[in-house]
Amino acid sequence: MSSYPHPDSSPILSQFNYLPLDSEGWSILTPSADSRLIYVDEIAGNNATAVNYTPATLPNANDWEDPGAVLAYQDFVTAASNRREGYPDWVLCKRGGTFTFGGKINLPGGRSVTERSVLTAYGSGTVRPSFNPSAGDSLIRIWGDGCFNQVIKGIEIYPTWCDPSHGDWNELTGFIDRPDGISIYNGPDGGSGLLIEDNYIAHCKHNIRAFADDIAGNHSHTDLIIRRNHIEYSKGQGIISNSSSLLIEENTFYHNGWWDQVGTGDVEGQATIFDHSIYLPHSNNVLIRNNVTVDPSSIHIKLTSNTTVTDTINVEEVIIHDNFFIGGEIAQSLGGNDDQNDGPRWRNMRSTWNCMTELGIQRPTLRRLGWGIDAQDWEGGLVGGNIFHRYGDVEVTQATAIGIFGHSSSVDVTSNTIYKIGSPTGTNQNSYQALGTVKHEGEMTNVLFSKNLVQLPDTDLMPIGQHEALTGVTFMDNKYHSNEVTSNWFEYDGVSMDLATWQANTGDTSTATQVTFIDEARTYLTYLTSIGATSTRQNFIDLMRNRGSGVWDAQLEARYINAHIRAGLTPV
Repeated sequence: MSSYPHPDSSPILSQFNYLPLDSEGWSILTPSADSRLIYVDEIAGNNATAVNYTPATLPNANDWEDPGAVLAYQDFVTAASNRREGYPDWVLCKRGGTFTFGGKINLPGGRSVTERSVLTAYGSGTVRPSFNPSAGDSLIRIWGDGCFNQVIKGIEIYPTWCDPSHGDWNELTGFIDRPDGISIYNGPDGGSGLLIEDNYIAHCKHNIRAFADDIAGNHSHTDLIIRRNHIEYSKGQGIISNSSSLLIEENTFYHNGWWDQVGTGDVEGQATIFDHSIYLPHSNNVLIRNNVTVDPSSIHIKLTSNTTVTDTINVEEVIIHDNFFIGGEIAQSLGGNDDQNDGPRWRNMRSTWNCMTELGIQRPTLRRLGWGIDAQDWEGGLVGGNIFHRYGDVEVTQATAIGIFGHSSSVDVTSNTIYKIGSPTGTNQNSYQALGTVKHEGEMTNVLFSKNLVQLPDTDLMPIGQHEALTGVTFMDNKYHSNEVTSNWFEYDGVSMDLATWQANTGDTSTATQVTFIDEARTYLTYLTSIGATSTRQNFIDLMRNRGSGVWDAQLEARYINAHIRAGLTPV
């Protein structure tokens, strides 16, 4: 492809309030003159002698991160109780410390979007202060009136008794009674101005959960930014949020939703079809970009627009851009779940520049799925410039790249590269097509598949299928290549056929063309080699998981991994 679609994200970005960023992209935190700076040190602190400071009264005046010999509190609960609702007060926990507490900790909101209340760390080093709740109902909460103008930055939330690999593991309650990591409930007044950055959150029920009063979108969250966190081994979702406007960028997700593969006998820790890296019901004005997500229980990014009685538009303005997906079963599910089959449910959806590889490789739920993007009931949308790359085998036989379903209109599927997906040549085990449309009792209008490279050497996967005889779907300027026998190359209205018959039925002006690429051998492993790192899957995971607080390596961003693979898949 000579060019790739790049969506304009500025209308969505304009709804989010970044704090100023430093040269490495971290948010710069600055206390106000009247901020209470409340320090916590579980070893050297003393609740009886602790002092609440302002920036000017610190031993090292105006240096909140290296404050000097402060008189700190010993326990987090007592320290946090000194924050005031509606003030830019800070709680700062000693780096390298462990803070254990029971009960629910509600953090009050700040004064304004520029004068936020803050939970963060102080002291030297890159080891985050670790919060280890002692019971299932213990969690960090942003709640009700406090759902305005807050920052949580540079901490660890890690209930060790919920980690089967840790010595504190409680086999009776570790799966059942897990707390949520960061829990956000906005109450009847809504919520806005929340930043969650540079945190490590692991082994919670849902690692980050933001929920509104109802799924219809009343009192929804706005201006919720989740960036540069590491989120792993949730029991449920890595992030779950309903009725929210979110910016989710530059995070790493690993192994969320499961501990063991189904069938291993560990019932509570087994993968299910219901648990994912990101799960967003009814969320509007969403931008998800430059994240790396690895090995979820089922789906990397799942969005829903559920309806009752009749279909209505519940989700609008979503961009999923330049993310890297590896493992799991499905990369992006942008359709389900409850559908009345009588109209569109989504408007202006865009999925662009993402790369999906090794889908289905671990078969977490024992299903045989390797699905790229499902789009259903879209009124206006773009699936463009994505790479579907090297997945499917003799076990993962239900491989596909893009499916457009239901009551969809004005959707462009363009400039995507689909390379080596499906079961190997000669196995005859593929039960799907690389591209497909399914009516689902709906009608499609102005759906265009154009300029896609569907290149399937060494697999038996069919390039494309139209599962019902549909009007309103156009195929043009695609390049198809497959080892599937040419008489059964395509499927139209349930019948397999050759290219000429397919063209006669659909009007497709595309060609059977094998494309030569600059370097088709490129993968994320060759990218590791290119930056001087050990080129193994485990090392890739380790590099993503083991970054300390404030440590950022731009070479490990999704956009650079994707660019490496994309450059190799540029036609000669």
